[in-house]
This record gives sequence, C-alpha cells and structure tokens, in this order.
Amino acid sequence: MLKSAASSLRRRRPKTTITATLAIEMPSQPKLASLLAVLVLLCYCDSCFFCYADANLQQQNSIVQQQQLQAPRFTTHPSSSGSIVSEGSTKILQCHALGYPQPTYRWLKDGVPVGDFSSSQFYRFHSTRREDAGSYQCIARNDAGSIFSEKSDVVVAYMGIFENTTEGRLTVISGHPAIFDMPPIESIPVPSVMWQSEDGPLNYDIKYAFTHANQLIILSADENDRKGYRAKAINTQLGKEESSAFVHLNVSGDPYIEVAPEIIVRPQDVKVKVGTGVVELQCIANARPLHELETLWLKDGLAVETAGVRHTLNDPWNRTLALLQANSSHSGEYTCQVRLRSGGYPAVSASARLQI
Repeated sequence: MLKSAASSLRRRRPKTTITATLAIEMPSQPKLASLLAVLVLLCYCDSCFFCYADANLQQQNSIVQQQQLQAPRFTTHPSSSGSIVSEGSTKILQCHALGYPQPTYRWLKDGVPVGDFSSSQFYRFHSTRREDAGSYQCIARNDAGSIFSEKSDVVVAYMGIFENTTEGRLTVISGHPAIFDMPPIESIPVPSVMWQSEDGPLNYDIKYAFTHANQLIILSADENDRKGYRAKAINTQLGKEESSAFVHLNVSGDPYIEVAPEIIVRPQDVKVKVGTGVVELQCIANARPLHELETLWLKDGLAVETAGVRHTLNDPWNRTLALLQANSSHSGEYTCQVRLRSGGYPAVSASARLQI
C-alpha cells in the first residue's frame, strides 16, 4: 500500500515535497484500537524516496506500557505476631506481593539489607543462631514502585549453663533470714525458677519466700534449715532445665531469742499504662516468732480494703499486693506495715508510689 502511494506521487510531482496522512490499523492493544501514523513522503528525484513515521507512534506505545504497569501490593506479610525458634533449627520467613512486572524481593534485618533483590519471596535460616534474633521485613519492587512489608520479630530460644559449679556456704544468725541469690544463667525466653533443698522441692509458704528477682528467702532460720539449697532453671520453650551448685546453710546463735520485725524486700516505685492487667507490689518481712508476724497494706494512708481500688492479696501472709486492671484510681502511695501481733516491738513500714 505504501509502496503504491509513493510510486504514484513520484510520477505526478518529481522533485516536490509532499505530505500524506494515512490511517494504519494496528494490532489490538489494551485500551487502544488503532494508532494514526503520519507518513512524510519526501521526493527529491525519480530514484530516491524516503518515508518517516511520526514520533507519535513510539509515544503511544510508551503510554500503553505505562498503563499496564502495576505497583506491588502485598498479599502475604511475614507474621506480624513474631515467632520463636529454637537455636540450631530451621526457620523460613515468607512474604508475597502482586504487581506488573512481577516484583522482586529483598529482606531487611533491623532495617539493614541482608541480601540482594531476587525473585524468591522466602528468607531461610538453615541453622538458627542467637545473633539471628531481630526484626525482619521484606521489600517488594518493580518498575512501577516499591513497598515495605510489616515487620516480624524473630526470637531465638536458647539456654546456657550455670558456669559456677563450686558448692558454696552461707552462715546466718538464728531467727534472721537466709537469702539465696539466683546464680546467673543465659536463657531466652526467661526461665521459670524453682528452688530445692537436699530433701526435695521447696514450696512457697510461711517459711520460704521467693522474690521477683528469683531469690530464695528462708525466714526465721533455725537449726532445721542446716542443709544445701540450689536453684533449678527451666526453659519451657526448649524443654530444658539446668541446676545450680548447692549452697550449704549454717545457722548459729540462740534458737529461742525473739527477733524484731524487719522488712527484707521493700515495695518498689512503678509506672504503668492504663489497662495493665496485674501490677504486683511485694513486701517480705521477717520476725520471730514468725507466726505472730502480720503485714497490712495501705493506700494513701487508708486500708487498701477501703481505698476503692480493685486488688487481691496473693498469699495468706499478704506479702504480695496485686492491683487489677490499672486505672487512674490506682495512682498513689502504697505502704506495707509490719508488726508482731503479740506486741513488744514497734511496727515498721515501707512505701512505694504507683503512677498511671
């Protein structure tokens, strides 16, 4: 068709510049039925003929391509609730995005890239190490843009050992408390701790108290407490437990003399958010006779029972005050007051402030 038109123009007007506009049907494209091509026919002589297609053709093709591009959008994010994985095990993170062209992916750990862009949406830990713990997210990218996924916190569970394996000794005066510190041990998650003597596990009771710092306190120690004690740490995620070395207790002095009330563990100031489920304040005291020891809790000078705050006392000896569903009414000063019911000694007290 073009060749015939050019030949006709050459016969009629040699050496004359003629512009002809022809409609050319194009192959079907999305949102475009046909394109108009402008052909410029330049005839300089009988033997030369040049045909130029207008640049509109290339521009229209570019518009078609841009209309087809789609920026990435995620259909699968890494688990936003995070995950915990045992040291040495395999872990796979996944994200997936739609877009055109097909997006490529890159993973970040704590905001730092850990690889190049690739077509794989998976990130694999073949043998998880402690240093793999962190916050992960992926980037999906194509020619139309890029997007970040939600973050996923990866926690690596592991447990070390009690490094000090040498047995120890502790001496206290009869009637006074014996305090055993929890030996250090590396563990993720934080282990649960129980204490045991040479005779077996110890239960929390009038004689034995356990602190928030996992200490064992033997109250009003006497000659019956002369034995070895050790801590057992249990990592529930791994199902693994470790036991510390025994510490042997020696008790000396008069086993019958009275001991004045003394607060061993004092309540600590705390700041919490509205709606916090449980806030615990601890007050552990010692005296002899131990069964005569009484602990009372006050809020802003009033008995906590009449202060109008939701609470509970977690043990029969009132060592732990639990405040429930924290709100503005819980703000204030809390005081534990300790005394012997039999009298003979002044009461002692300790206070802490709670801020909401």
